[in-house]
Amino acid sequence: MGRWSRKRKAKEKAEKAAKHKKGNSPNKKREGVYHFNVSKNIRMQIYYALQGLHDFKREEGGGVGFVPCTTPEQKENERQLFMSYLRTILPASFRVGIDSHPLFRKKFILEMEEHAGQPLQIQIAKNKIPLLYSVNNDADKTPSPGTHDDTEEYITKTVPPVQTIPYVPHAYQLCIDRRTIRKNPSLTAFHDWIKIKTDAGFVTRQETVSMIPPVVLDAKPHHKILDMCAAPGSKTCQLLEIVSSTSDTEPRGYVVANDSDAKRAYMLVHQLRRMNSPAVFVTSVDARFYPGSEIFDRVLADVPCSGDGTVRKNPGIWRFWNHNNSLSLHRLQLSIAVRGAGLLKRGGTMVYSTCAMNPIENEAVVAELLRQCPDLKLIDVRPKMKEMAARPGMTHWKVFAGEKRDKNHEKKNNAKMQKRRREWEEKKKVKSEEGEDAEKSKEDKDGSNGENEKMDTDECNNDAEEAEGTDKVKEEKAPENGKEDDFPSSWDAETLLAHANKLGLTLFDKYEDVPEITRSRIRPSCFPPTPKEISQMKLDRCMRVLPHDMDTGAFFVAAFRKDDGKKGKKKKDKKKKMKEEAVNDEETSTNDKAKDEKGDNNDADDIKPPPRNNKGGDAGNSDFMPTPPDIFEPLIPFYGLSPKFPKKQIMVRACGENKILYFLTKSITTDLIEDQELQKHVTVINSGVKLLQRNSDHCEVNYRVNQEGIHLLVPYMTKRVITATMEDFEKCLVIGENIKIDSFTNKEYSAKVQEMSPGSFVVALEGCEKDWKKKMMLVMWRCRSDTVNCMVGKVEMEGMRSKLKAIRESVNDDTMDESK
Repeated sequence: MGRWSRKRKAKEKAEKAAKHKKGNSPNKKREGVYHFNVSKNIRMQIYYALQGLHDFKREEGGGVGFVPCTTPEQKENERQLFMSYLRTILPASFRVGIDSHPLFRKKFILEMEEHAGQPLQIQIAKNKIPLLYSVNNDADKTPSPGTHDDTEEYITKTVPPVQTIPYVPHAYQLCIDRRTIRKNPSLTAFHDWIKIKTDAGFVTRQETVSMIPPVVLDAKPHHKILDMCAAPGSKTCQLLEIVSSTSDTEPRGYVVANDSDAKRAYMLVHQLRRMNSPAVFVTSVDARFYPGSEIFDRVLADVPCSGDGTVRKNPGIWRFWNHNNSLSLHRLQLSIAVRGAGLLKRGGTMVYSTCAMNPIENEAVVAELLRQCPDLKLIDVRPKMKEMAARPGMTHWKVFAGEKRDKNHEKKNNAKMQKRRREWEEKKKVKSEEGEDAEKSKEDKDGSNGENEKMDTDECNNDAEEAEGTDKVKEEKAPENGKEDDFPSSWDAETLLAHANKLGLTLFDKYEDVPEITRSRIRPSCFPPTPKEISQMKLDRCMRVLPHDMDTGAFFVAAFRKDDGKKGKKKKDKKKKMKEEAVNDEETSTNDKAKDEKGDNNDADDIKPPPRNNKGGDAGNSDFMPTPPDIFEPLIPFYGLSPKFPKKQIMVRACGENKILYFLTKSITTDLIEDQELQKHVTVINSGVKLLQRNSDHCEVNYRVNQEGIHLLVPYMTKRVITATMEDFEKCLVIGENIKIDSFTNKEYSAKVQEMSPGSFVVALEGCEKDWKKKMMLVMWRCRSDTVNCMVGKVEMEGMRSKLKAIRESVNDDTMDESK
């Protein structure tokens, strides 16, 4: 057996090596090279041409406004420009956190100007596909993949410097993509710089259009904000920066970051940990069933979408795009938006956004939301974002149905399948009507019946596969993916519709024309509003961003304001009505699912709300509860905690071990945990920051200070806090471990450390001990020997060094100014 195993493994190894060698052939995909095998989808192009996506163009003179296209030639030029940008890679962009101290932010911006503030010279191999070439660049714009030789010839290209994004504070966009920054040798210094600043929480790498919704939301530091679909967390970080940009010891507002997928919620926690802010509450629950009513001042509904606006960074969309995805997501998006409106306070603002271009996911959802929530009004935010090129929202669009659902229904209900199904049912009926035979032969009979049933089932399945195979051949012959057809030369509506019909798109003018089999997918809310509704809704206040408008991805944003009317009987009636509608939606969803149980059910929203995860053994999903009083008894005298120390805001997870003590803001503790009792209805993933952590080393107390929440604990500490000079502070950062106490230059500092008992203490930089926002504090450990250790992670140390450099240069500049 062992010899056979060795032979088999040797054979598999040889096959793997041969396959790898074959994979390196010129026609195969190689690592490090971008391949755009499919760069068009004729169905997608005709669909959006019929939707009027190219009916507007930029106004002449370089303005940010848009004017209608009056001739077919203008529409064609607009379409060609649109397609040319879609075939280029998305440029990289990033933000400098607005919650950073002004001194550090100024220094980071200067460093960024040194790296990317001037035109960049980059080396690109000619035999590889360029990662990004601007459409306006004089060099090759979209070279074909071609063959890849082993001998690489490099060319030098000059790319423009980094540009500011005028409508987002402290945001920048480059003319090269993220992969080029990471792989190009000439950009190594800039890549290392931005990586360090990102890990330290000073910089957030974020797509340009992704920065728009938090700006449109117009959040303030005291606001209570809900991000309904938060993962992966770039928008949440942007909102948390606004809440944390306050001079108070702790933020007054907070951000509730929710995601229905618990795994994505944990990724969100990792992203937010860079912020070290206690003003965040991460939950995991289906956004359609988020509990509460009129809780939040601001609500962001960046809903799940088909994502065809991200084709520049997800080239696979070219191949797999299908408008049926938008029809399937429409109801889910609407349900999330309606629930967000119910959670919004009166007078508050809500933003609905997607990274899709389809009006079924955008304006259709907005129109139905305004119908169901009459106290919501669309607001125009363009005056606040004057330098952003945003197209007006659509007021008319077309509703198409594909052939997929009908074909699947026909495959399972054709004459041949129905005949086989009847024969199968008759056989089962005959077997059930047979008299009771002797019990001795029952098992044999059941076995033979089972074999016969299996054979019948296999024959039935084979017939179905044959029927499906015939239909698949027909589908392959149709120019469904645009490989056998090109965009028509005429912009006549009848010509475009004829091509759409050829590609399997069926147009419906009104809901009554939709066949019964398709109504589970196409809802009445998918159709455009009436002329009277158009004048009332003002859908043109929505904002559409296309790739060629600002060299970004495509995006859709709509901002709503909730009327701050009287809170009386009408409000109670409205709550009751919303609850009834929610119950009706669940019943309708269940019925639709039962109807489509045998068909091709792709309605992603036809699911029941998931049960709350309450596994007490996992601290990641257990509730927050007050810290037992006996834990504070030794900590108060050891660290000298003042009477103002907020014990009620110090929480532990309900897992019984109390390894970590978390600091939660007063607003989160009072509003969400006590008043709303939110933990009873949702799965809590994380909140607050780690303040104290259990230690196993020899010490008078069992808890040491955690670097994550040091800036929130030091204001209440009267013991074990020492001020260090810049030289000694830097020594703690550079050496890190086993630092001799007598090696510090300041003897007074050495004497204070020498007098301390073993355990955790804090070192604050001289001049920053009272400025908590600079966070120039280190957690240290006094060992039993005459040494100390720095209890700070590598990433945090890099951030500290950057801030220390900025402070030193600021001091030198002040000294030079005084000398002058």
